[in-house]
Amino acid sequence: MSLPVRAIVAASLLGAGPSLVAAQFAPAPSFTVYGMQDGLSQGTVEALIQDTQGFLWAGTHDGLNRFDGLSFRAFKHERSDSTTLGDDFVRSLYADETGFIWVGTDRAGLNRFDPLREQAQRFPLDELGPWRRDTDADLTRSRPGRT
Repeated sequence: MSLPVRAIVAASLLGAGPSLVAAQFAPAPSFTVYGMQDGLSQGTVEALIQDTQGFLWAGTHDGLNRFDGLSFRAFKHERSDSTTLGDDFVRSLYADETGFIWVGTDRAGLNRFDPLREQAQRFPLDELGPWRRDTDADLTRSRPGRT
Protein backbone atom coordinates (compact mmCIF):
# COMPACT_ATOMS: atom_id res chain seq x y z
CA MET A 1 0.00 0.00 0.00
CA SER A 2 1.25 3.43 -0.81
CA LEU A 3 1.58 6.07 1.89
CA PRO A 4 -1.50 8.12 0.88
CA VAL A 5 -3.70 4.99 0.84
CA ARG A 6 -2.36 3.96 4.30
CA ALA A 7 -3.09 7.44 5.64
CA ILE A 8 -6.67 7.33 4.32
CA VAL A 9 -7.27 3.84 5.77
CA ALA A 10 -5.79 4.85 9.14
CA ALA A 11 -7.81 8.06 9.25
CA SER A 12 -10.96 6.14 8.39
CA LEU A 13 -10.33 3.57 11.10
CA LEU A 14 -9.52 6.20 13.70
CA GLY A 15 -12.62 8.20 12.81
CA ALA A 16 -14.85 5.14 12.97
CA GLY A 17 -13.13 3.66 16.00
CA PRO A 18 -14.89 5.55 18.79
CA SER A 19 -18.34 5.04 17.27
CA LEU A 20 -17.68 1.30 16.84
CA VAL A 21 -16.55 1.00 20.45
CA ALA A 22 -19.54 3.01 21.71
CA ALA A 23 -21.92 0.81 19.74
CA GLN A 24 -20.43 -2.29 21.34
CA PHE A 25 -21.13 -0.96 24.86
CA ALA A 26 -24.49 0.74 24.24
CA PRO A 27 -27.17 -0.69 26.51
CA ALA A 28 -29.64 -2.97 24.82
CA PRO A 29 -33.17 -1.61 24.62
CA SER A 30 -35.45 -2.97 27.32
CA PHE A 31 -39.09 -3.86 26.95
CA THR A 32 -41.80 -4.63 29.45
CA VAL A 33 -44.47 -7.04 28.31
CA TYR A 34 -47.93 -6.43 29.75
CA GLY A 35 -50.81 -8.86 29.66
CA MET A 36 -54.01 -9.88 31.33
CA GLN A 37 -52.15 -10.55 34.57
CA ASP A 38 -51.38 -6.79 34.63
CA GLY A 39 -54.99 -5.71 34.05
CA LEU A 40 -55.27 -5.75 30.25
CA SER A 41 -58.84 -6.87 29.52
CA GLN A 42 -57.85 -9.40 26.86
CA GLY A 43 -54.61 -10.74 25.40
CA THR A 44 -55.06 -9.83 21.74
CA VAL A 45 -54.36 -6.17 20.96
CA GLU A 46 -55.79 -5.15 17.58
CA ALA A 47 -54.87 -1.44 17.78
CA LEU A 48 -52.53 0.72 19.87
CA ILE A 49 -52.23 4.52 20.00
CA GLN A 50 -50.93 7.25 22.31
CA ASP A 51 -53.09 10.31 22.97
CA THR A 52 -52.05 13.93 23.53
CA GLN A 53 -52.00 13.39 27.30
CA GLY A 54 -49.51 10.53 27.00
CA PHE A 55 -51.92 7.68 27.75
CA LEU A 56 -51.58 4.50 25.72
CA TRP A 57 -54.85 3.10 24.39
CA ALA A 58 -55.14 -0.56 23.42
CA GLY A 59 -58.08 -1.98 21.51
CA THR A 60 -58.63 -5.65 22.30
CA HIS A 61 -61.25 -8.32 21.63
CA ASP A 62 -62.72 -7.40 25.03
CA GLY A 63 -62.81 -3.61 25.19
CA LEU A 64 -60.81 -0.41 25.08
CA ASN A 65 -57.93 -0.20 27.59
CA ARG A 66 -56.17 2.93 28.84
CA PHE A 67 -52.66 2.51 30.23
CA ASP A 68 -51.16 5.30 32.36
CA GLY A 69 -47.72 3.73 32.74
CA LEU A 70 -48.69 1.91 35.93
CA SER A 71 -52.06 0.26 35.42
CA PHE A 72 -54.83 -0.44 32.94
CA ARG A 73 -58.42 0.75 32.96
CA ALA A 74 -60.87 -1.06 30.70
CA PHE A 75 -63.89 0.53 29.02
CA LYS A 76 -66.47 -1.97 27.79
CA HIS A 77 -69.89 -2.27 26.24
CA GLU A 78 -72.76 -2.36 28.71
CA ARG A 79 -76.10 -3.24 27.19
CA SER A 80 -78.06 -1.01 29.60
CA ASP A 81 -75.81 2.08 29.12
CA SER A 82 -75.87 3.87 25.77
CA THR A 83 -72.81 5.96 26.73
CA THR A 84 -70.52 2.89 26.62
CA LEU A 85 -68.87 1.39 23.55
CA GLY A 86 -71.24 -0.24 21.08
CA ASP A 87 -69.13 -3.42 21.01
CA ASP A 88 -66.18 -4.82 22.95
CA PHE A 89 -64.32 -6.14 19.88
CA VAL A 90 -62.13 -3.14 19.02
CA ARG A 91 -60.54 -3.19 15.57
CA SER A 92 -59.08 0.29 15.11
CA LEU A 93 -58.21 3.44 17.07
CA TYR A 94 -57.53 7.05 16.19
CA ALA A 95 -56.77 9.96 18.53
CA ASP A 96 -57.92 13.24 17.02
CA GLU A 97 -56.54 16.73 17.69
CA THR A 98 -59.46 17.60 20.01
CA GLY A 99 -58.70 14.74 22.40
CA PHE A 100 -61.39 12.27 21.34
CA ILE A 101 -60.50 8.62 20.74
CA TRP A 102 -62.26 7.19 17.70
CA VAL A 103 -62.94 3.49 18.15
CA GLY A 104 -63.81 1.19 15.25
CA THR A 105 -65.55 -1.95 16.45
CA ASP A 106 -66.21 -5.30 14.84
CA ARG A 107 -70.02 -5.34 14.93
CA ALA A 108 -71.26 -1.95 16.14
CA GLY A 109 -69.64 0.63 13.90
CA LEU A 110 -67.73 3.67 15.05
CA ASN A 111 -67.58 5.20 18.52
CA ARG A 112 -66.27 8.60 19.59
CA PHE A 113 -64.87 8.11 23.08
CA ASP A 114 -64.43 11.13 25.34
CA PRO A 115 -61.59 10.31 27.78
CA LEU A 116 -62.50 13.20 30.12
CA ARG A 117 -66.12 12.13 30.56
CA GLU A 118 -65.31 8.44 29.99
CA GLN A 119 -68.29 8.16 27.67
CA ALA A 120 -68.81 7.09 24.08
CA GLN A 121 -71.07 8.35 21.35
CA ARG A 122 -72.07 5.54 18.98
CA PHE A 123 -72.29 5.76 15.20
CA PRO A 124 -73.72 2.43 13.96
CA LEU A 125 -72.58 1.17 10.57
CA ASP A 126 -75.92 1.86 8.92
CA GLU A 127 -75.72 5.52 9.99
CA LEU A 128 -72.23 6.20 8.64
CA GLY A 129 -73.42 7.36 5.22
CA PRO A 130 -70.55 7.23 2.72
CA TRP A 131 -68.31 5.51 5.30
CA ARG A 132 -68.35 1.77 5.46
CA ARG A 133 -66.46 -1.13 6.93
CA ASP A 134 -63.96 -2.49 4.45
CA THR A 135 -63.18 -6.20 4.22
CA ASP A 136 -59.95 -5.78 6.20
CA ALA A 137 -61.88 -4.18 9.11
CA ASP A 138 -60.62 -0.65 8.44
CA LEU A 139 -63.07 2.17 8.15
CA THR A 140 -62.79 3.70 4.72
CA ARG A 141 -64.76 6.21 2.70
CA SER A 142 -66.76 4.50 -0.02
CA ARG A 143 -65.94 5.36 -3.59
CA PRO A 144 -68.52 5.45 -6.38
CA GLY A 145 -69.12 1.95 -7.66
CA ARG A 146 -68.15 0.29 -4.37
CA THR A 147 -70.67 -1.20 -2.03
